[in-house]
Formats: sequence, C-alpha cells, structure tokens
Amino acid sequence: MAHYMLYALLAAEACLGFLLRWSGNEAMSFFGILIQPPFPPFSKDGHRLVGEIHEWVGWTIVILAAGHAAAALYHHYVLRDDVLRRMLPDGRAHASDT
Repeated sequence: MAHYMLYALLAAEACLGFLLRWSGNEAMSFFGILIQPPFPPFSKDGHRLVGEIHEWVGWTIVILAAGHAAAALYHHYVLRDDVLRRMLPDGRAHASDT
C-alpha cells in the first residue's frame, strides 16, 4: 500500500508543479517543449494555496519514504526476516533457499 501511495503522491506532486508554474502565469518547459499556461493566472491567494499544497505533498513524500525505509530496516535487523532479500533480483533472492 505504501508503494501505491508513494506513486500517487509523486504523480500529484508533478501535476501540482505544473499547476504552480501556470497559476503564476509562467510557461513550463517539458523536455525542451515550451508549454504556455492553458488558463488565466490565479489570484495571489490561489497561487499561494497551490504552493502550500505542493510543499505539503513534498514533505509527505519525504516522510512516507523515510518511514518505508525504516520499516524495511526494522524487518531486516530486528525481525530478521527475508523482506529485503525478496526484493533482490530473482537469481539472488532464492540463493539462500538452496
């Protein structure tokens, strides 16, 4: 579930980044292609709100990713299960089973 949440937040963060630039009436460059704002500029309060949401989503990604990494380390060092080994490519994941 954490992976899906991270992917959704990353997609939302990218969309919010575009919206933040466009809400300030700034063009956006995407792989060298200049994309003009598709709508009129937002009010200052609206632009500020988009910026705050963008920041909150960014921090949520950082916290969720750190918690996810901490949970993986907890499984490996405290519970001593094979969660991290199962993440390795197939050839090495089952080497300890034989």
